[in-house]
Amino acid sequence: MPATIREVAREAGVSIATVSRVLNGKHQVAEATRALVEAAARRLRYSPDGAAKSLITRRTMTLGVLLPELYGEFFSEFIRGLDLSARGRGYHLLVSSSHSDRREIEAMLRAMRGRVDGIVVMSPDVDSSTLVRAVPETLPLVLVNPRHSDERFDVLAIDNYGGA
Repeated sequence: MPATIREVAREAGVSIATVSRVLNGKHQVAEATRALVEAAARRLRYSPDGAAKSLITRRTMTLGVLLPELYGEFFSEFIRGLDLSARGRGYHLLVSSSHSDRREIEAMLRAMRGRVDGIVVMSPDVDSSTLVRAVPETLPLVLVNPRHSDERFDVLAIDNYGGA
């Protein structure tokens, strides 16, 4: 079981608030205290709980990406570009494939709710009613090359003909 912030505080002999300030890089902590907390965190192999942090910040720093397939040079390059751009902004990707199955698309979109700060969907098989059902209106969503565009969603169209 991973160590908690409470255990780090007990080990270092300081308050939970002090541990939080140290681990979040706040400057209101004396250097000696900072060293105690950092040493205790290392000894206990403390790692912040991402789920707990996202409850407080309301951000997961993760973007969901739903592709029709995961194999192929095009999808590989697409994911690579998304990943480079996301990492440059402090985000990570959660990538999944729908295998062009409408039920799978809806299931994956529901599975990403609460786990991502936005979703990129590249699937010509997704329809507006599925998106409205599966994705909260407040979650940013970008459709890549949708078969039918809908004014409710942002769209990125790739010029495959021009690219060829």
